[in-house]
Amino acid sequence: RIYLCQFHSSNCKDDGGAIFFAYTKDKKSITCEISACSFNSCTSGEEGGAISSGISDNEGTKFDGDMIIDNCTFDQCISNNGGAIYFNDGTSKNKEHKYVTNCTFINCSARSDDGKGYAICGYPYEINLTLNIFKGFKPYSQTANRETSSIIFLRMNEEEVTPTIDSLTFEDNNGVPGLLLDIVSNATMNNLVF
Repeated sequence: RIYLCQFHSSNCKDDGGAIFFAYTKDKKSITCEISACSFNSCTSGEEGGAISSGISDNEGTKFDGDMIIDNCTFDQCISNNGGAIYFNDGTSKNKEHKYVTNCTFINCSARSDDGKGYAICGYPYEINLTLNIFKGFKPYSQTANRETSSIIFLRMNEEEVTPTIDSLTFEDNNGVPGLLLDIVSNATMNNLVF
């Protein structure tokens, strides 16, 4: 458990500017919990300006597992994709669950041409986004891909699960779409405020 920590100007050339979590044991026995932390101006060169987990290769994602991110603040975090948080491709075999709850995201940025997920970019097996606030987002580039550029970008290819998206508030955002879902099942969405 990572609790009550402050990360300021943490950076990494690859993934997870402040925290990169790789599960080295049976993931069923381990859940990474990050709670009551603040991430300010954290950056990475590839994915997840503040947080990333798992490693993708030609055979799929390895060393990934369950993650709970609760009551955290992400302010001006930057990466190519997943300005604040990046989740690698979840699988039906491993059934990784990702929870992001009670968090605030302020003016984070995804700076690749795709601009996937200025706050959150994820390819999870299952995800729950509840009671989060996204504010002060603006485009990084006028040439960013309009089809993928968004504050939240989720791509899920398992039919048996649906993302839970509940009580999200998008305020004072200008020129960046709030939510982009590329999923093969239905989504459960309630109480969204734009």
